[in-house]
Amino acid sequence: MSSGTFDVVIVGNGSIGLSTAIALADEQPDASVAVVGPSARVYAATPAAGAMLGCFGEITAAGVASPYGRRKFELAKTARGYWPAWFERLGVAPDSVLTTRETVVLLNSVGYSEVDSGNFVAIERELRDANEPFSEIDVNDIKWIDPDSNFRPLRALHLPNEGAVDSGALLDALTAAAEQRGVTFIDATATALRAANGRIQGVDVAGGTISGGTVVVAAGAASGPLIQSVPELAYRVPMVVAGGGVSVLAQVGDQSVPPYVLRTPNRAFACGLHVVPRKNGTVYVGATNDVYFEPQTDWELADLIFLTDGAIRQVRRDLNHAKIQHIGLGNRPMSIDGWPLIGPTSVDNLWILTGTYRDGLHQSPMLATDLARRISGKEGVVDLSEFRPEREPINPVDKSTVLDDVVRHTLACGHEDPWRVDPDWPGFIANVSRTAYSALIDRLGTDYIAPPEVLHSLLMAGDTEISRIQDYYKAVYAAWH
Repeated sequence: MSSGTFDVVIVGNGSIGLSTAIALADEQPDASVAVVGPSARVYAATPAAGAMLGCFGEITAAGVASPYGRRKFELAKTARGYWPAWFERLGVAPDSVLTTRETVVLLNSVGYSEVDSGNFVAIERELRDANEPFSEIDVNDIKWIDPDSNFRPLRALHLPNEGAVDSGALLDALTAAAEQRGVTFIDATATALRAANGRIQGVDVAGGTISGGTVVVAAGAASGPLIQSVPELAYRVPMVVAGGGVSVLAQVGDQSVPPYVLRTPNRAFACGLHVVPRKNGTVYVGATNDVYFEPQTDWELADLIFLTDGAIRQVRRDLNHAKIQHIGLGNRPMSIDGWPLIGPTSVDNLWILTGTYRDGLHQSPMLATDLARRISGKEGVVDLSEFRPEREPINPVDKSTVLDDVVRHTLACGHEDPWRVDPDWPGFIANVSRTAYSALIDRLGTDYIAPPEVLHSLLMAGDTEISRIQDYYKAVYAAWH
């Protein structure tokens, strides 16, 4: 289908887009709802996701130290409560989608103490402050693991209320539930939004236009070009970039799986190493993270080597002989300021739901419920005002603080690799890195301070990309002042 008219058009067929379609169909049973997206999901995050329902396990010391990070954490806690009823709405038994209900967070000997230990302590502190059930367990009692002795865990926290879902099974359940509600699926890639006189009209696809009274952009990392196709929003909604990641689905020789998610704290610009049980004797190993300024369809072999070597050495040595079932490539949607983009815009009936980065799948039932209610003229279920899409880039920290953080994570990349360098070199590398990142921030010539992941990728990308983002920030400032 290259044309058609619907009451609501949702651009994006990942977990967030499908969940929003279901929630809208429930709120407005008589409305016609269409989901636009290629069936191959080329740029999506969900098919390659570990799909951890992470909350406390996702905590970082730097994150909860800022008011925006604290708010994001509170939203993650709230989102946990939506899953039981959501499974019921989907008409599935929870255990048909869940692969485990538990997580063990590992602090191992390979990481950088200022990142790994700092985040581990922050996780433990927040668990205690929230009176959340957890326990510290003897590392010798952790089931399934068999790491290299040089990479062994030093401490471990058992979180009985944080599990994971099978992302493929979830997408199947979401698709079936949407079809049962009469949602129309359009196998096409949206190329632009169509708006006139301050009002959304529809979505352009190859060979035609899908008209819609309301349009929701929930296309993940592919949302950026769509938003920028509307001139009045191009520099008033933060740019969407892609947190590209590689994952592996594998089967060990005895086809055993851990009874829980095994993960490290977030580190080295990424979501930490994690092994997640899946169905049929397979395990998910994830995941790398590199920020790109356009969604990617392929990655370097170095990413796969880094990931698998870490899993073999840090978690279970016989993963070295595991049979690869699938290699996942995904793009996490991240705004250039690092915070979600959720809500209405100044273009009438145009809504945005993206920029959720690593939290989208976990929060999808809550976010979909909230947006569907607001689109239907009702009160939302959570306060998302801090993350309204039309805003200047958020600056939760100053230059000195972000420099501290980006240098720590740069060093963490080396420690996780793991590097073998002269004892004097880490300090030298830290000083050189800080100088380089500081010069980069100054060169960008703006008070907008990008998050560490973006700064690191810009520094690696070189002059052409730096100049592009420099021009982008100038245009953003002009649009707001």
